[in-house]
Amino acid sequence: MSFFQQISSSLTNFVRQATSSKSPTEVEEVNPQQFAKLVPVCTENCVKLYKDGATYNSVLHCPNIRSKAFSLFRLPSESEAMVLFSNISYKIQPLCLSSSGILNREILQQFVDIIRDNPTWTCAHMAAKLGLRECFQQPAVSEQLNTPDESSQVLPIQVAVETGNLDIIKELIILGVQLNMADVNGDNIYHTAARCSNPTILQFLASKDKSSMNQLNLAGESALHVACIADKPDNVEQLLRWGANPTLTMSDRYPIHCAVTVSSIRCVEVLCHWSRSQVHVQDKKYGGTPLHWAKSRECVYSLVALGGNVDVVSTTGDTPLHVMVRYGRLDCIMALLAKGASAEIVTAQGANALHMAIEIDNVELVKMLIVFGADINGKNKNRQTPRHLASNSTGRNKNRILFLLHAVGAMRCPSDMHHCSTGCITDGHFDGEPPKSGIPTTPKYSKKVHDQVISDIAMAAAMTRSESASGSIVMGDMVDENPMGSSGDRVLCLDGGGIRGLVLIQTLLAIEKVTGQPIRNCFDWIGGTSTGGILALTIVHGKPLRYTQGLYFQLKDEVFKGNRPYSSEPLENFLKREFGENTRMSEVEYPKVLVTGVLADRNPAELHLFRNYDPPGETYPDSPDDQFPRPKQQYVWRAARSSGAAPTYFRAFGRFLDGGLISNNPTLDVLTEVNDYNMRLRATNQSSLVRPIHVVVSLGTGRIPSRPVNAVDVYKPEGLFDIVRVAAGAKNLGQMLVETCTQSEGQPVARAQAWCSSIHVPFYRFSPQLSEDIPLDCHEDQTLIHMLWETQCYIHRNEEKMIQLAHLLQQ
Repeated sequence: MSFFQQISSSLTNFVRQATSSKSPTEVEEVNPQQFAKLVPVCTENCVKLYKDGATYNSVLHCPNIRSKAFSLFRLPSESEAMVLFSNISYKIQPLCLSSSGILNREILQQFVDIIRDNPTWTCAHMAAKLGLRECFQQPAVSEQLNTPDESSQVLPIQVAVETGNLDIIKELIILGVQLNMADVNGDNIYHTAARCSNPTILQFLASKDKSSMNQLNLAGESALHVACIADKPDNVEQLLRWGANPTLTMSDRYPIHCAVTVSSIRCVEVLCHWSRSQVHVQDKKYGGTPLHWAKSRECVYSLVALGGNVDVVSTTGDTPLHVMVRYGRLDCIMALLAKGASAEIVTAQGANALHMAIEIDNVELVKMLIVFGADINGKNKNRQTPRHLASNSTGRNKNRILFLLHAVGAMRCPSDMHHCSTGCITDGHFDGEPPKSGIPTTPKYSKKVHDQVISDIAMAAAMTRSESASGSIVMGDMVDENPMGSSGDRVLCLDGGGIRGLVLIQTLLAIEKVTGQPIRNCFDWIGGTSTGGILALTIVHGKPLRYTQGLYFQLKDEVFKGNRPYSSEPLENFLKREFGENTRMSEVEYPKVLVTGVLADRNPAELHLFRNYDPPGETYPDSPDDQFPRPKQQYVWRAARSSGAAPTYFRAFGRFLDGGLISNNPTLDVLTEVNDYNMRLRATNQSSLVRPIHVVVSLGTGRIPSRPVNAVDVYKPEGLFDIVRVAAGAKNLGQMLVETCTQSEGQPVARAQAWCSSIHVPFYRFSPQLSEDIPLDCHEDQTLIHMLWETQCYIHRNEEKMIQLAHLLQQ
């Protein structure tokens, strides 16, 4: 009968374990009486091992509390149970004798888990991990303070530091624990503390003994390396404050390279605060600076702000841009290009960034480099151009890349070039695969030929004036004089359009290229609205266009955050940073600049012009209600902010709203201002200073695709379907009113052209047709890069027109 009872008991225990959701090592509080009839298999002081049916149950009987016990584990394997029982019973006894805190289910659970994960830890390790400070008064525990773990060589104090228990650390130091010992990886107490979240621990340890602070582990790295790789800037600060040396290493990298690897901008800033030269430190293997190691856009921006050189060359002959292209880190590439990295520097193998991008078959990267001015006809050491490499590539994107290059003017190979294919050979006809959307082209209006005739007549008149002009001087670096002599003033007008101001910059870069002169030296009058106004001010203040292009890409990430309307603070901080908080409009007198704004504190609203000059004969009223700051009183950043206060995008700036509400295409208003200026000169007996207009250049931010509108009728609905139709009509009508109000293409251009033709002045309008409607607050790099590539295609198609304009500007 006992045999069948044993079988039944075993089956019951088996079913209980199979259906139980509890882990066999989950600690349970039990009644000691249920084990009274069982004979222990093993007994070690207060811990007993029972065979309970088919399982081995280890029970801790609480000393001095007979009614309380804990089941520590229940295992079916005798050998496994014996090993775990032996380890637990040996290490728990000293802890139970010195601390009642361990007689708690949660603490005991931690004890069991720790001992299973770290079976070779001593009692001192366990006490340090569990925070049982009183246990270190027990001789059986205190004698193991400097005894390392058998396998990892980790010390009890390292366990305490890792746990972050400062009280235990203090207790161990009082008891005389050694601080210069290291584990199996060579990590000492400072390496361990460098990973902690509490910098006070490092501060306390350093105040006691900092002799091993700069000790290197087996990887050749110090605690400073560890703190950086763990992204613990406060620990980095404490280590440096107490004497850690950032120039010590036996590995390939220095601490700042570790910080950059994990994109820890705070750690980078702390290191550079203590030693500015850290931003230039080169790694030992490749000679790469922190910029070569960057993994994120933000890290690149931070390193450049700290003085990093974007074009520094490593010992392998690579710039940071080469490294980023090789690894395809588009965010870092965008950041480097935005900060002025050159795409023309070649590697030790003679390839530039564009050659490399084609070799790795990266379409977006090729497009990005084209937009930022990479030489599309540059040759590597084998005389191979980007077009040749794309034509002979084996990548699946070869035809798309070939078209990207062809559309912006990449030339075919010369006749003496070998190993050419149909995409690059001199007499070939294959130009690659265009994008699915194609290349947007300008609609062919019936009056285009008529417009060209008018333009030719105006051009001839301008040439006649130029040839008859006297006293012309060579274009130079003069600021306060007209570098064009007496042939007339050159006028530049820049439309509004938010982030699409990048189109303006791309077009201006093309004009700079064909003239060979900075835009600032090419025009006598520059007017702009909103983003065009900001750009006009950057030009007048001598900021390079490539620099401004990079600013726009950086600014969009700072400004267009969250939901509309966006916070004005980032935009205002940017304007103050770039123009200076106290810079006045009158501080730069040439060229003349005017920026539009809308006075919205009256009805009807009025157009206001911010100028860097006083109109001849201008008198300023004494009434503070009517007076506006004169140019010598007007802050530049405030003028820029007033022009860019686009409703629903940013808050109004005082009484001002975005100039685009009245003058999104400011050409007519600029021409009116020039005419008014000359009339004032005549009225004040200064006719000798009157100068005719020589040429007018109007730049747009791109023409959006035309789309059909089905309903614009708003009326009293007579049924359910009418309600839907009227709602759609009201929405479309509202959109139409906004777009008509801010219109910069179509009739505004036609009116400006008519004005110019009436006075026989050449008028040049550049505004590319875009394949999609780009929002004013677009911040997606890929979308913006494609927009600029389309702009570059447009510039290539209008190359002759650009050259003609350059001739006029240089006369």
